[in-house]
Amino acid sequence: MESASGIIDPSRNPFARTSWIKQNYDLTPTRQKQLALLFGKSEPEIMHGNDNTCRYPAFIGIRWGFAELKGGVLTPTGKWHNTSGKDREGHLYPRSTGNPKTQISHKPNIAASINTATTISEVSEELERRRKILVKLAHRQDVPMESVERDHIIRFLELKQYPEKPTTKTRLMKEFVSSVLSINQPPHRIRNKLKSILGDIPLADTIPICLHKLYNEPGFLDEYNWMPASLAKYLADMDLDITSGSQMKTDIRHTLLASAKVMEQALGQGIEMFYCEIESAIKRGPEYTWRFMEIFTRAIPGVGPGLMSDFLKNVGFPQFVKIDQRLKKEFPQLIVGVPTDQKSMFIFAIELCQQLNMTPFLFDHILYQWGNTKFKPYLRD
Repeated sequence: MESASGIIDPSRNPFARTSWIKQNYDLTPTRQKQLALLFGKSEPEIMHGNDNTCRYPAFIGIRWGFAELKGGVLTPTGKWHNTSGKDREGHLYPRSTGNPKTQISHKPNIAASINTATTISEVSEELERRRKILVKLAHRQDVPMESVERDHIIRFLELKQYPEKPTTKTRLMKEFVSSVLSINQPPHRIRNKLKSILGDIPLADTIPICLHKLYNEPGFLDEYNWMPASLAKYLADMDLDITSGSQMKTDIRHTLLASAKVMEQALGQGIEMFYCEIESAIKRGPEYTWRFMEIFTRAIPGVGPGLMSDFLKNVGFPQFVKIDQRLKKEFPQLIVGVPTDQKSMFIFAIELCQQLNMTPFLFDHILYQWGNTKFKPYLRD
């Protein structure tokens, strides 16, 4: 049987497991390396090996037509010899147009507000100037800041720290939900609503409290219910009284339920394997990374690469920048010629940061905080 699901017939792919079939993962570069070491091995040898490094890559290889069993021995197919730059179906991956050792295609210039055409070094100097001003503001108690904003400026701009990678599925799930619900666009403006409930910007540590108060559901405070599978079940079983509720509550639940199901599938092979998939996407360049985020979020209502970028930069991947409303406004004011659509702006930002020798995470936070309207009266101090 070979279809959109790949080769999963047990007679041709005895390594298959139902859970792996449902996950529908590609043959990533990591899996390609593992698969290469299995060629020439017999079916029993692979079956008796480690599931993660033997049986699973053999399953993926056969599934997408890169390998086959011949006389009981795993053998590469013709497709295997043309894997470079191709996805599981044999189509070319999009390639990054950037090269960290060369100039980006758009020659950056500081915007008219700075009144000078500049080089990369001058862009770097301007960002450093802004970073220092923001750090000073964070230490002034007369400047209006949320406690989260002040903490982030000190941690990320002054100390230049990065968030640590979560080691538990519950923490990862909370981080994902926090990013998914950070959208602040009409009609619901969810972030503002949750902020009004909490009294501060909701993050992973406080998102359970926000949801508990929003739905009057104490189950959100139970750590067990933040395992992806448990959260999906809890949300599906939750008795939401539509007559006394709101469309926003209904929409949020649909988004959370889809998010929990996606994360359950993504973490099926464990957190480390999930992180490997992300690293693999990053190595292929920003254009492929964008595609990875599109595919990851396509089953979640109202969520796309922008919110996915927020999640990934908040869980220890400084290679991401979130193209939100602030950056869409601030980025073109920093540099002339920035693309206007979200995807192109993301790619441009990543390639620019390569030349600036700056992480997209730091770049993101400087522009994001600089764009805070509350800070505008103080930025010239």
